[in-house]
Amino acid sequence: MEGGIVLYNGLNEKIVSEDTFQEHLEYTMGTYNTNLVQITHAAKFEYLTDAAATPRDLQMDFMRMYGDWLFVAPTTRMAREFANAGNPTYLYNFDHVTSFFDHPWIGGAAHAEENYYLWPSDVTDMMTDEERLLGLLMRRMWSNFAKTGNPNSQELPVTWPRYDQHSRQYLTLSTSMGPGSVQAHLRSKQVRQKTTSSAAVPRSHTRGPKIDLEFWLHNTCPHTKFHCNPSRGS
Repeated sequence: MEGGIVLYNGLNEKIVSEDTFQEHLEYTMGTYNTNLVQITHAAKFEYLTDAAATPRDLQMDFMRMYGDWLFVAPTTRMAREFANAGNPTYLYNFDHVTSFFDHPWIGGAAHAEENYYLWPSDVTDMMTDEERLLGLLMRRMWSNFAKTGNPNSQELPVTWPRYDQHSRQYLTLSTSMGPGSVQAHLRSKQVRQKTTSSAAVPRSHTRGPKIDLEFWLHNTCPHTKFHCNPSRGS
């Protein structure tokens, strides 16, 4: 879960009630838009499952919101822009929780956890046979893409479909990859909400103008000439 990155800063000890959820929500959203009230209201409506929930439930709700808004939505937007420009684009979701990692507060794979599979290190010996095989398959896919612009080859257990704005298919990377690992519209409802809600003009900044990321992606990516294998959302 991408949003779990916020808990490394001790946020799990700070979000303990609806009020603290609101406080950190405003802090997270306030730097991006002027319509803060509407955005926080929409985010709470979508993500806050129960105002009387336990602190653990509130933290999980916040992680889902944080991951969708700061990782999943921008990633899928960039994938769409690259694909629309005619570049071979492949989107993935890393879904495997590594057997020897101890991060139960996240409730899923941690941010950038797939890097342990792409770049063998001293932790490789701690992996299960299934995890080492997953790493081998991932490295083969990445190597294929680097060489040809296509991650697929006959020895792989699944065909990774090219991403386009119509089917919006992506591959879930796990130790049990197969035809069912190809899915579509990664968290589309939440991504659509973020895209719609963040259409306001960014706040001014005392140290200079803010970069409008949505505008930058829309105007820059269509002219990009290199291939894109965008990062995942989990």
